[in-house]
Amino acid sequence: MRWMKLRPWMLGLALPLLAFLGVSFKLGWRHFFVPGTTTDGHHLMEESCNSCHSPFAGVSNDRCSGCHRAELAGDTHPPALFDDPRWAADLEKMDVSSCATCHAEHHGAKKSVTVPRDFCFACHSDMAERASHRGFAPATCGNAGCHNYHDGSVLRQETLAAHQGEPDLLAAYGVPARVLPAVASRTKIETPDPPAGLAAPQDMVAAWRRSAHARAGVTCSSCHERSGRLVQQPAREVCRSCHGFEADTFLAGKHGLRTRLGLSALRPRDARLPMKAEAVAGPRHLDCATCHDPHSVDTRAAARQACLGCHDDRHSRSFASSPHARTAGPAADGRWGPRDVTCATCHLPRMKLGGAGGLRVAVNHNNSLTLSPPDRMAAMVCGFCHGLEFSLASLLDQALGENNFSGHPKGGLKSFIMLNSAAAPAAKGR
Repeated sequence: MRWMKLRPWMLGLALPLLAFLGVSFKLGWRHFFVPGTTTDGHHLMEESCNSCHSPFAGVSNDRCSGCHRAELAGDTHPPALFDDPRWAADLEKMDVSSCATCHAEHHGAKKSVTVPRDFCFACHSDMAERASHRGFAPATCGNAGCHNYHDGSVLRQETLAAHQGEPDLLAAYGVPARVLPAVASRTKIETPDPPAGLAAPQDMVAAWRRSAHARAGVTCSSCHERSGRLVQQPAREVCRSCHGFEADTFLAGKHGLRTRLGLSALRPRDARLPMKAEAVAGPRHLDCATCHDPHSVDTRAAARQACLGCHDDRHSRSFASSPHARTAGPAADGRWGPRDVTCATCHLPRMKLGGAGGLRVAVNHNNSLTLSPPDRMAAMVCGFCHGLEFSLASLLDQALGENNFSGHPKGGLKSFIMLNSAAAPAAKGR
């Protein structure tokens, strides 16, 4: 038969193809095997199949929580909740005990939630019968800051009530201040001898002498010498020896995700957001020294210029003319002050940490943490300066976000409007 005569040709084509796919998989060129477009949150880890998939077992919840444990700390719908037999009938409609039900990959979705917007009604169909929700469409649960499936702490009625009536700009505002350790003054700083074989250009030495590293006694040998051996270009682990929290949180965000998974470090050309042509054309991979000059340790440049040196989307381009940019004041000991708003103020939030050395303020370098949902940024960042209603309404206004919050949000927030409506009858009855 004719098809039997084609067998040698088929084998001749199939064998090289199989060999190519096998070699590609072995060498880590696994983008050939991706069955469809991944979400914006996961596209950087496409080659790391085993990060999500267990061979012949699909995607388990443990794989998801391995990366998203911090975001799920206050989860209101944990998988264990649905072990209760009362939910058996609802799970037949939609198995929300599995992360992959709502967060399906390889379907070309830009956002992480891939179920229809009315998925809440699979379990909460009775909500339409409540007087407070009468007339609401099933697809509006997540609108206007009303509900967040995993962490509704900011949107709870008692939380909203506690922040009701707050002004757009709080009377006492500002993020937690960074405090430098008390060390020797600049006049006592002496230039140390660099390790043998290390060049020490005068401009680098001068930058170092003005830096926080110099004031803290961090010298050339502190970074360029390990176990008696010269290190020409110190890696992130050298930084981590002093900046453990910053290094670990960097690896938890999109900037450091590829490095954490053992893939090649992130480059501007890997991004889906628009990046500046010169950044895309450059060979540089993202690591500590990409944003932080290791000699001047200029955190002012790292918090603003470093970001805008790569990012070229409308939100980033609008920053320079935004009200936030106009908050910048004079340098305070080489650092931005608590009321100076930079890119890092919102996307790398400051946090108060306790420890053996006492309370300190550190910068969380997980650049993905406050991106979504918006109420997380409202709680972790905006609330230091703005009222909660103004913060949520601004973050939910897409046009306002694109122009970097140059203006005011349109209208009130639905959840606060409902809260006021519920309070009005009670006030009349007094």
